[in-house]
Amino acid sequence: MDQMQIAFFLIILGAILQGTFGIFIKDTKPLKWENFWAIFSVVAYLLGPLIFALFQIQNLSFILNSIPRDIVYLPLIFGMIWGIGAILFGICVVKIGVSLTYSIILGIVTLTGAILPIFINKISLNLESGTYLSVGLVIVTTGIILSGYAGVLRDRFLKIGNRASLSGIMLAVISGIFSSFLNLGFVTGKDINAFAIASGVSDTNSSALVWLIVIFGGFIVNFTYALYLLSKNKSFYVYKKINIKVLLPVLTSGVFWFTSFALFGIGSTKMGTLGPSVGWAILLSLSIVVSNTLGIKFGEWKSTKKALRIQLVALGLIILGVILVSYSALTSS
Repeated sequence: MDQMQIAFFLIILGAILQGTFGIFIKDTKPLKWENFWAIFSVVAYLLGPLIFALFQIQNLSFILNSIPRDIVYLPLIFGMIWGIGAILFGICVVKIGVSLTYSIILGIVTLTGAILPIFINKISLNLESGTYLSVGLVIVTTGIILSGYAGVLRDRFLKIGNRASLSGIMLAVISGIFSSFLNLGFVTGKDINAFAIASGVSDTNSSALVWLIVIFGGFIVNFTYALYLLSKNKSFYVYKKINIKVLLPVLTSGVFWFTSFALFGIGSTKMGTLGPSVGWAILLSLSIVVSNTLGIKFGEWKSTKKALRIQLVALGLIILGVILVSYSALTSS
């Protein structure tokens, strides 16, 4: 396999994990949401990036102590903004379901995360590559809008109520905007990447340092919010009910989440200049497909055939858009 084939394989595998982790958030019983989220934040946003970085970078402690602080601030702040989006993601899964949450949030993140790095890095696209990328993104957008419409129809049929459905969708839109800052943190962390390489870290492994710093920003926000809810709702006592059966879904969800982005980080580096844009689009768009497949399997679209048909058309558009976006990487200059 050449570098591009390896990149696609890693990112597709990451998409499967990313599309699966949210299913564990849908029902957190016997834990309350904040109990689940506190553990999830530690595993996904702190331990995962730290362990990954320790494996990838031998002199991690030295590099963290010597890294210039001025190149850390912006990626860290972007990570904190993304952290707000991550909190809203966890709330939306419970409020409007896995399928609709992924379609709206990750759809918005796919678009913004694919387009903005091109402008930030001032990447020049040839006519063919730019055409495939633009058309692909338009098709993905159409699929996202159609998916949202299918969700409204589903909730109307199930008599959940337009107000509840629309409020959940609005939260998802806000989450999508904030969540886009994860990839922006990665893109603006190129100086961190360069510092790691200059310190003897390989080009492939250098992304681990960027993820460690960006995701730590998100950890600060998520863990602090979870602690606030634990204190406000007096739900620390729920941890007395923890056993391995209760803990396993939380740990699995956290491991799946971080591993997906670790694979993306490695894969996008191998993909070249368009990696952060094209790799991002592939990761999140295919995650939407995986999550919707699981949503259908677990009955989120049960007895709503019309809404399900529309959702399947939306998924088809998203898949087509992803193929075009992916092909743009192969035709880029």
